[in-house]
Amino acid sequence: MFHSDLQGKVALITGVSSGIGKALALALYRAGARIAGCALDGEGLETLRKDLGGSYLAEVDITDQTAFQDFFGVATDRLGLAEIVIANAGVTDRKHRSIADLPIDVWRAIIETNLTGTFITLKTVLPELAHARRGNIAVITSLLGQKGYAAANDSAYCASKFGIEGLVEVAAAEFSRPFGLNINTVFPAAKVDTGFFSHLTEDARSELAPPEILNELVLYLSALPPFSLSGHQLNGKRWVTDASYRDEIARTISNNRKADDV
Repeated sequence: MFHSDLQGKVALITGVSSGIGKALALALYRAGARIAGCALDGEGLETLRKDLGGSYLAEVDITDQTAFQDFFGVATDRLGLAEIVIANAGVTDRKHRSIADLPIDVWRAIIETNLTGTFITLKTVLPELAHARRGNIAVITSLLGQKGYAAANDSAYCASKFGIEGLVEVAAAEFSRPFGLNINTVFPAAKVDTGFFSHLTEDARSELAPPEILNELVLYLSALPPFSLSGHQLNGKRWVTDASYRDEIARTISNNRKADDV
């Protein structure tokens, strides 16, 4: 659908060892980017390392600010500053318990990973990208983080994703117009075959969307010039299936670029 030449660019991806994060890493790598990736699954990272030659992959807890800052520093020293940042890491309650039944420690773990982890990611990378006056940031959220789509028995996950949408809106207000950064959220708008649905049967999982569902949209966003698009919640399913939606986004980018030239 779209070809993005990202030769020589550096892409930083959290939650890179499986699912959507892994799919995006492979797609960006094939488009020419060098990958700086982190996750908690050391075995998954080792497997991925074989497919991403010249990349820097590390076992990092994104809720640990010092550890993530160290990872970012080493990645920058080895590969150069990441102009593409994909904040993807996330967890959920795989037992899908109601508010009344959800243990407080599970609530806190989900909020800490999904929301605080995204905050730490943005807090770390935004000042450096602002100084460089370039950067494309895509934060992976969910249809369950959009108004009107919250689901029963997913309170912590929904709350974290709603929170991320607000956090990214603030980040766009603070860093887009002054520095030209493109900062948006992206959500599949479909159930995706990842570990989040490990409780389903094999037949049920075969009906889910593949982890690659966001590849084309994120590749497109990763190649944008400064002052192109920011503060938007972008629907991955519509991007793949609806040409008018793609045209609408392209027009918005064109108008933003014209306004920047004035």
